[in-house]
Amino acid sequence: MSSGRFGLVPFCAWPSAIFAQKSTTTKMRLTKALNGNRLFMNILEVGDTGSFEELSEKVNNDDLVISYNPPIEAMLERMKELKGSDLSDNEVERLRNNAPAIALSKDVHEATFGDSNR
Repeated sequence: MSSGRFGLVPFCAWPSAIFAQKSTTTKMRLTKALNGNRLFMNILEVGDTGSFEELSEKVNNDDLVISYNPPIEAMLERMKELKGSDLSDNEVERLRNNAPAIALSKDVHEATFGDSNR
């Protein structure tokens, strides 16, 4: 038994006859499946969460909105309070890039936040 991404997986999970085929496409599909389908992990989907920068790097085929959660205005204001003075451009940029965010459809984002929080 070999240890896979989701725990113990029998070594013969994929029949060797499939890998013996000359079809590169079949081999590629099965290899991607075994590797957690990394190709599709770079596509932005509704409900994806992460830092704003992480989500911004994904392919956005569905024209989704990356929304800060909590709202960026609140995070910037709180950071300013904690610092006791205005934030530098570099501090604002770091907060914006590293702040938690979620991918939403345009209609859900507009119904919730209007034009802000992007």
